[in-house]
Amino acid sequence: MYKYLIAVAILTPLIGIWMVEGGEFAGSVGVQGYPNGASFAYAIYATAVVTIALICTSGRRRAAEVRVRASEANALFRRFSNNLLILEIGFLVVFLFGFGAINVWLGRVEKSEFRTSFGQFGAIPNSMSKFILPALVAYASMLFRRSSRTTALKMRLAANFMLAFVIGASWGFKSTGMASVLPALLLLNWRIRPIVLITLTLAFVASLILFFFTFDVSLAEATDVQTFLLQRFTVLQGDVAWYIWDLHSAGQHFPNYWPTLLAGVGDKLLSAFGVSRSDSYEWMLYHYDWMITYLAGVPLDAIVEGHSIVATPFAEGLIAGGLGGVAVFALIAGVLTGWMYRFLDRSLRDGRDVSAALGATYFCYNLLAWLISGTIVELFHISLLINFSSALLILTAMRRVGIRTIPVSARIPAAEPQRI
Repeated sequence: MYKYLIAVAILTPLIGIWMVEGGEFAGSVGVQGYPNGASFAYAIYATAVVTIALICTSGRRRAAEVRVRASEANALFRRFSNNLLILEIGFLVVFLFGFGAINVWLGRVEKSEFRTSFGQFGAIPNSMSKFILPALVAYASMLFRRSSRTTALKMRLAANFMLAFVIGASWGFKSTGMASVLPALLLLNWRIRPIVLITLTLAFVASLILFFFTFDVSLAEATDVQTFLLQRFTVLQGDVAWYIWDLHSAGQHFPNYWPTLLAGVGDKLLSAFGVSRSDSYEWMLYHYDWMITYLAGVPLDAIVEGHSIVATPFAEGLIAGGLGGVAVFALIAGVLTGWMYRFLDRSLRDGRDVSAALGATYFCYNLLAWLISGTIVELFHISLLINFSSALLILTAMRRVGIRTIPVSARIPAAEPQRI
């Protein structure tokens, strides 16, 4: 499944750029498309990323795959899934009625307004629903992999999936529900069968349509869902990259990119260094997500209110250093993609459940998100220390509540890890 996610992240912007060059309207920047060579340039970038990733996945030695007795695996999964259900139910109640997510479901609050309404407590729902809970569900899926997978155990896993899905969907965005269970799905379907891939794809599309009519009623009245989703996952994935290439080709001067890396220390520390959020323009100069949105022609007032766009590492590289910047970002993207594949594959074969769960969550919420949207600072942001440590602490506590350590009863040779 890993390689298909990478393919989506890399190919959908390419299709979008090609469509804009063919005359499609670039909705993110409000410009009618025309040929400018962006699709050829992006294709070279994409080819470089894939080639480097393939090189980084080669040459691995055969690993061992862990097996445990089914009775012990079943007991461990049952206990952990029960604890996880309690945690998910508790957080869902707090999220809906304490933080007000119920108002998003009822249409009383716009999703963009809700996302920016937490103030100093925003780190709690963000960390819980966008890292900690997905990591815990991913760990539960690792335990389920070794169980006997009876109907009762499948129902437990499904209940955990459903609660995580509802928590993610409560943010009001069409893809956040599926994103909450994506790390777990990745581990459960590391080597995915075609029928399962088709089923998951249809489920994802169905969820997008459901939430389109739930959270985007105004859009539903103005356009049909098929056109909107096609535009969203093609043109709107690549039109900003097309536009940035056009500006670069015309000799446009971009703001200095490198101060945006300082955002990795966190906004509070950045403010302590003298960068004022009240000065929107100055704040934009230190935050790439604001910078790329500003370069796309969005007013700063709209950016403050939560308006954002996606532009891929290709565009980020152009802003950072022109063609040389694109080459550097292609190298980083390829190396990280290949190394992450090796890490997850090795973790699955060696039975390192915690590493696999945390790694899959980091991949889905950080690396994959960067490959789609850009903003490299998200790969090393200080909030990751909090997310990883909190997830590990909660996971460890949940494993120790009445849970015995399961001895490894056997290790068997596994097949050579497949390349991407």
